[in-house]
Amino acid sequence: MGGAKRQLIIGNSAAGISAIKGIREKDRSCSITLISAERCNAYSPVLTPYYISRKIPKKSLFFVNHKFYRDHRVKKIWGNKAVAVDPSRQAVYLEDNSRVEYDQLLIATGASPILPGPMKSGMHQYVAILKTIDDADKIITLSKKAQEILIVGAGLLGLQTANAILRPGVKLTIVEYAKHILPEKIDADCSALLQRRLENQEISFFFERAIKGFKKKGKKICALTQEGEELKADLIVVGIGVKPNTELAVNGSGIEVKEGILVNDFMKTNIENIFAAGDVTEGKNLISGQRQVIATWPNACAQGRVAGLNMAGYPIRHEGGINENIINLFGMTVASVGLTKHAKGNVEELKYCDPSREIYRKFLLEENRIIGAVLLGKSEDSGLILNVIQNRIDISKWKEGIARASLDAGKMLFSLR
Repeated sequence: MGGAKRQLIIGNSAAGISAIKGIREKDRSCSITLISAERCNAYSPVLTPYYISRKIPKKSLFFVNHKFYRDHRVKKIWGNKAVAVDPSRQAVYLEDNSRVEYDQLLIATGASPILPGPMKSGMHQYVAILKTIDDADKIITLSKKAQEILIVGAGLLGLQTANAILRPGVKLTIVEYAKHILPEKIDADCSALLQRRLENQEISFFFERAIKGFKKKGKKICALTQEGEELKADLIVVGIGVKPNTELAVNGSGIEVKEGILVNDFMKTNIENIFAAGDVTEGKNLISGQRQVIATWPNACAQGRVAGLNMAGYPIRHEGGINENIINLFGMTVASVGLTKHAKGNVEELKYCDPSREIYRKFLLEENRIIGAVLLGKSEDSGLILNVIQNRIDISKWKEGIARASLDAGKMLFSLR
């Protein structure tokens, strides 16, 4: 099964590590080389807000140790960024002008935060993003002294960062391009309940504002809106979303890219012997069947394992990813699973809202099968809902009650026998 192959992986996070496991599950003799721009063991960026808030120590960010790389016989090239791929020579070029040849290549470079405007020199000590451990350390240092903090973006990352750095005496403001918070995950009714909780924490909001850049003003930094406003702060944290790190693919490699690198069910690109996995890819959405960037940790792990097994010569398909997020914000649990918006007329919507108890539950159904859900407060059944979506279970027996009450796994399994 190609035991002498040179396997090269670019990216030391969920997809890359899962691919290593997949390869070694079937092939113990091939060589594996791992390239990473950072000089540390693989860690979980999704945990950085918990590190900032001191809910977990730095060591808990890491999900593998040195022993993992040794046991899986991985050659590490760390602190040396990959800058170009030459499929004709089957080689990857690094920033120090060296090159690494491969028989099969996996691009698992992830995604990076988007900045809304240009950054002049000297502004980096006032404006931060959150992706790496270094970013988290920077925010910890700067937020200790900041009295006025501005968060650009009211999506998952922006709200998690606000949750992590808010402390008594700090004036915290969130500015958002859309009309409500978490615009990609929840609707306006659900948003109103969550926003009320945040406003009770004395967080202020500016909606329908687009940030075009930043400028220094005295001892403050200002975010400049397209409407001409100057929103001043001691620290600005940008969390308006991420974009796939496709530079390797678009830099003359011939690899097909739209928003992300396009892959088929085997995680193969359009170029022979080149695979891609994780947040850098556009893979199949299990529900819609369309190719889409699904930037979640579970999807990156699943795609990485499928890529690794295929690289080891064992064909296996990735059936498709599902958007799933569950987070706790200021004591409220918010979960979104599958599709949260719909345009088709044959999609049924079931909704329950109890503002006094801060509960919101919305389900999207197609032919009595759940295709998406938004849950606020009462969300302990989010994992079961994901399973119901993945297995396309007919929920017509529970249809009348699922919006008001959590799904019961025991009753469902019993009735399906």
